[in-house]
Amino acid sequence: MQVSEEVYREYKRAEDKEHYFMKRLKRGRFVVDDKNQTVTYVPGRETSYEQLLEAEWAFAAYLFINNQYSRQCAKVKLA
Repeated sequence: MQVSEEVYREYKRAEDKEHYFMKRLKRGRFVVDDKNQTVTYVPGRETSYEQLLEAEWAFAAYLFINNQYSRQCAKVKLA
C-alpha cells in the first residue's frame, strides 16, 4: 500500500515514541560524564512485580487477603 511521505514520517515517529515508552524508559542506563570522569547509573522507571516482592513491598490487595486469612484462622481457633 502506498502512502505519502508525510504519512510515513508520522507513522515512523509514532512507532519510535512507542518504542521509547515501552522499552527505553523501563531499562536502567549508565550516564558517562567525560568532563568529570564519572559514571552514574540511572535506574529504569519501572520495576517488576517480582523485584518489588523481593524488596518485601506490601501491596494493599496482599494485605487485605492476609488480613482476611488471619480473621478466618482466628475464628477457627475460637470455635
